[in-house]
Amino acid sequence: MNQVKFYLSILFLLSYTGISLAFENRPYDYVQFGDFLCNEKDWEAAIIEYQKAILFTLDSNSALIHYKIGRCYDEMGNGQKAIDWYKRSIGYSSKDSNSDSVIYKIGFIYYKTCNYDSAKAFMGKIDKGNHNIKQQSALLDAKMYLKENQIFMASRYNIDYNLKIDTLIKLGDELPARNRAVSGIMSAIIPGTGRIYSGRLYDGVSSMIMCGTLGFQAYRYFEEEGSNSAKGWVMGLIGGVFYLGNIYGSIKAADEYNNRQRLKYNQAIDDYNGVYDDN
Repeated sequence: MNQVKFYLSILFLLSYTGISLAFENRPYDYVQFGDFLCNEKDWEAAIIEYQKAILFTLDSNSALIHYKIGRCYDEMGNGQKAIDWYKRSIGYSSKDSNSDSVIYKIGFIYYKTCNYDSAKAFMGKIDKGNHNIKQQSALLDAKMYLKENQIFMASRYNIDYNLKIDTLIKLGDELPARNRAVSGIMSAIIPGTGRIYSGRLYDGVSSMIMCGTLGFQAYRYFEEEGSNSAKGWVMGLIGGVFYLGNIYGSIKAADEYNNRQRLKYNQAIDDYNGVYDDN
C-alpha cells in the first residue's frame, strides 16, 4: 500500500512539473508566433497572440509585449490605440533608453496627426543624455515650429542641436505667397488678372472673356435700344454677377495658391530625415 502511494506521489509531481513548464513556456510561444505574424505583416493576428501572452506572463516581461502590440497598431495606422499601448509599455518599464524611444514614437504619432502641443509635451519627457533620441526629438520639434511658421524657434533648434536644416529654414523664409487683397483689386480693375496672378491662367482668361463679352453685349443693346433696353439690363445684370464672382474667385484663388505652397513646403519638411553632427 505504501509503495502504491509512493508511485502515485511521483506521478503527481511529474504531472505538476509538466503542467508548470507548459504554462511557463506558453507566453514565449505566443510571443514567438506573434513575431512571426509581424514579419508576415499580419498585424491583427499578431495582436491576438501578444494579448494571449500577456495573460500568462509576469509584469517584468509585459513592457516588451505591450510595446509590440503598440507597434502593430502603429503599422495598421491606428494612432490612438498605438499610443495607448505604447503608454502602457512605459508604465511597465523603468526609465531607460528604450522608454525614450517609445516616448519618441508617441510624439511622432501626435506629429503625424498635427497635434503639435501633445507631440512637444512628449518630446520634453525624453532624457537629454541619450544623444541619438535627443537629436531626433530636436528635429521633430524644429519641424513642428517650421510648420507653424515659427522660423525663429526652428533656427534656434538648428543652431543648438546642429540639425543642418538651413535649406528648410531658407525655403520657409522665401515661401512664395499671393496677397488676397491684391488679387481681388486686380480683378476688380481688369477681370481675370487676379486669378492669373494667383497661378490660375485658364480661369483668369475665361473670366476675362466672359466678363468682357457680357459687358460688351450690354453696352451694344443700350447703344442700339436706349436705356430702357430689356436685353441690355439682362446682360448687364448677368455681367455684374460674373464680375463680382470674378473678384471673389480671385481672392479664393490667392488662398488656394498659398495653401498649395504651404502643402508642398510641409511635404518637404516631412520628407527630410535629418543630418546630425555626431559631436
